[in-house]
Amino acid sequence: MLAAEQSPVLTDPSNLSVETWTAIETAEAQARDGFRTLRSDLEDGLGAVNEGVGNLTRAMESFRLGKLFTDMVMSRPGIAMADLASAPGDQRNKIIQWVAANDMVGGFHQSVCDQRQPGTGDWFLQGDTYQRWKASAASFLWLHGIPGSGKTVLCSSIINDAVSYCSLRVNHHLAFFYFSFSDEARQSTDACIRSVLRQLLLQRDTLPARVVDIWKKSGHTQPALDTWREMLHAVVEGNRETFVLVDALDECPSLSGERERLLKFLRSLVEMHLPSLHILVTSRKVSDVERVLGQLGHFGPFGIRNAEVDRDIVKYVEVEIGQDSVMQQWPAGLRHEVERELGSRANGM
Repeated sequence: MLAAEQSPVLTDPSNLSVETWTAIETAEAQARDGFRTLRSDLEDGLGAVNEGVGNLTRAMESFRLGKLFTDMVMSRPGIAMADLASAPGDQRNKIIQWVAANDMVGGFHQSVCDQRQPGTGDWFLQGDTYQRWKASAASFLWLHGIPGSGKTVLCSSIINDAVSYCSLRVNHHLAFFYFSFSDEARQSTDACIRSVLRQLLLQRDTLPARVVDIWKKSGHTQPALDTWREMLHAVVEGNRETFVLVDALDECPSLSGERERLLKFLRSLVEMHLPSLHILVTSRKVSDVERVLGQLGHFGPFGIRNAEVDRDIVKYVEVEIGQDSVMQQWPAGLRHEVERELGSRANGM
């Protein structure tokens, strides 16, 4: 206690009574406890601040990319969501609502982005295969990986990169879809193509004449799959470049024959050889998917390797440990050892 060392009253301990010494020791113990509590509170507060900064950084990135997509899809003249609600008599808006009345995937995409650490998937986005896929005419790419290898997270990174890419270029349009075991509304070929068409139509100032003709001839009923493909063909032909990304093909049910229907539809799209159409899909490497998609396109299947995914996992672990108030108390050497151990055991999952 500095105060006790500097006080002349305490220079001779024999002058102090037992009661005084007891009071001094009690005060000193209380001060130590107070300092320990204060230090703990400050460290907890610093951990909360660090966690808050990390959450804010991720939220800002998600907001930035979400706004880019919203601007790209919704903010063209005459196609804002408000117009869809306020002008029900407009033919164009009726056609878009006929194709698909609601957004099926935007909320799910945002939830995946919220869980992803910045920089996840950079190993793929900066790689030659992805860059050539974006630049090549009539390109098709199938990414496959083991269960739990982060295919959906990687797909969300690709979608965000494609959003940024298209938003900076004239007449470059993008649409995406996530199949899901847990959401029946996202398990059919029709749901996929209608969602993709809706997104692409919302990005156009005017609809292709062929799309309007199909709508008129349909009697406003839902058409067959071949008709949806014809509409997509008309939309793609009117765009300078169109990027379509579909995640988790293997989560489209196989027992009902729906997955076979989806795969045939995808093959028919690729075999149209539309120069401005770029398709990227992800799934597990299951036999029926491999049988149909394995030979499509000139890129060939792209296997997501464990070492690449492990780098993303290590990045995630580092951030989580850095934001945990308890683990922040650990010595730096121990934290690094935990990060290395978890990363080495990830094995691509």
